Amino acid sequence: MLILPAYTTTGTKPETKHFVLENGLNAMIITKPHAQMAHVVIAIDIGSKDENETNSGLVHILEHLVLLGSTQSQTGDEFIEEMRRNGCIFNAHTDRDLMTFEMSLPRQFLVKSLLLARSKLFALKFTDIDLQREKQVILEEISQTMDDPTQYGIVLALQKLYQGSSYERPVFGDPEIIEKASIAQINSFYKQYFIPNNCSIAVVGDYKITEVESKIKQTFSALSKGIKPSRSFSQVKPLKKNIFEEHEIDVKQSRLIIALSAPDFNHPDRLPVNVLTQILGQGINPMLGSALRVRKRLVERLSMSYFAQQHGGSIIIHLSMEPGNMKSVQREIFKFLKRTRVLNYAKTDYVPNQQRYAFDYLETARNRLQLIFEAYQERGLDVAVSYARAMLLQNQSLEESYTNSLQRLKSKHVRKAAGQYIAGKSHVMIAIMPKKGK
Repeated sequence: MLILPAYTTTGTKPETKHFVLENGLNAMIITKPHAQMAHVVIAIDIGSKDENETNSGLVHILEHLVLLGSTQSQTGDEFIEEMRRNGCIFNAHTDRDLMTFEMSLPRQFLVKSLLLARSKLFALKFTDIDLQREKQVILEEISQTMDDPTQYGIVLALQKLYQGSSYERPVFGDPEIIEKASIAQINSFYKQYFIPNNCSIAVVGDYKITEVESKIKQTFSALSKGIKPSRSFSQVKPLKKNIFEEHEIDVKQSRLIIALSAPDFNHPDRLPVNVLTQILGQGINPMLGSALRVRKRLVERLSMSYFAQQHGGSIIIHLSMEPGNMKSVQREIFKFLKRTRVLNYAKTDYVPNQQRYAFDYLETARNRLQLIFEAYQERGLDVAVSYARAMLLQNQSLEESYTNSLQRLKSKHVRKAAGQYIAGKSHVMIAIMPKKGK
């Protein structure tokens, strides 16, 4: 989803205010009239991009301790009990770029939520009991991920696609490093990145802007500005050649994972690539599905997704099929992908007497994305997450609304994106096959 100024389904822009505290904390307030729930999200500029071969997994541990660990004033269990008592729902997420801590609660508990968030993000207390417990939880999560043939294939594909960059390491981390991680390591990492000038906060709810601004300043201004870590990240480089790997595991159906380089979070091609992936691999009747079912049903399931990070992106195509169809699927899919730069995506691509019979893939994708966007606008937590992330990831303010951007997109822009990122481009292909004899 593009990060753009929030608009309601009626097109009315809600009241917003962006400001920066003296200690460097970025803050955004977004009004949501008549909302009974408030949403508070704090984003931290730390992700697996900040790890190396010696500390891969420390960010994942930190996420768990932020969510369920102790603070200077209470244990993790006491925090959970207080959140439940106040009707609050909370969660945390980590990806290659950022970590987010998210809270949704009845609007009257805003002040309480800000205090709890400050404690959770900036006053953690690391105990051996918390660390050992969360290590076991994380190791089990990794085991479950690697036992899932689709997730296993995607992890392998992204490692190959991002090789040589800061995104190469999986977000969940290295199990051996996680198992050996110490409190001293975690604390050192924590002090380096969990400083206000490396974070952002977004609040969404039915409040007066001045009221929330005052509460944010009262809660967070006393935090000391830290020294931001010196970091530089190069853009992910496109692959120079195709990479193919076949892995045999204990499955019945085969999976094919294809990964291609894609534009980053701030690239102007982000919207046309988002639309292109909707046309090719999403919805009820994607073009890619039609191409693979011309003569017989070669695949059981397919999907196509686009992920945009700050320093590079990826297009992931996932297909599941009977093992005997693998070679045919590989042949047909690349035959189709090579043609994406010249396909007709809109009715206007046809001569007038053919337009009435043509399926308008572009208009269908526009409508589907507009529906997704409008639904997202109604979910206050999604809006808060987007703004918190945008303050750390987005290079510049985007003035045009998402709706206008979609409507301005033409079939020629989609074809150009296909030629730039899909048709005939080097790719990673991971084939997951059943073990022989199974």
